[in-house]
Amino acid sequence: MRKLGLSEWASIAEITGMMGVIASLVFVVISLERNTIAVSGQSADQIYEAARTLDLVILQDPALLSLSNRGLADWEKLSLAEREWYVHWVGMNIDLWEQMLARESSGLVQPETMRGWDSYFTELTKRSLNQEIWEEIKWWWSADESDLHLLVEDALSDQAIDH
Repeated sequence: MRKLGLSEWASIAEITGMMGVIASLVFVVISLERNTIAVSGQSADQIYEAARTLDLVILQDPALLSLSNRGLADWEKLSLAEREWYVHWVGMNIDLWEQMLARESSGLVQPETMRGWDSYFTELTKRSLNQEIWEEIKWWWSADESDLHLLVEDALSDQAIDH
């Protein structure tokens, strides 16, 4: 058996080094994928917590609960203060929807997670908003930044079909 020369040892070291680089890159890709999944989950959890906090505040105050339930049906009968509260409550929910859309577009929320949120916010919009109220508040959200305006208007047109 002959001894390996310096160039042969260099070739073996080079191959071993390349295998180490490839293994490191695979490890980085796996770590990035896991991190993306974790950040995506955290992002959806933050919106969920904000929605639940909003719901809990309303559930703890019978007057606010009553107003949130009758706001759309009694819009014409509401005082100016009640209307102001109601449109801000609706606006906070639409803000959450917009945040979810922004996070989805930046890859922080998975499409399958977003489908559930879209259904939730679409139904909430149908139950708490009408075209008249939307016309008063839609300027709060830029029509250029997301599909939010289209989604709200689709929900409102579905609302008209449902009734």
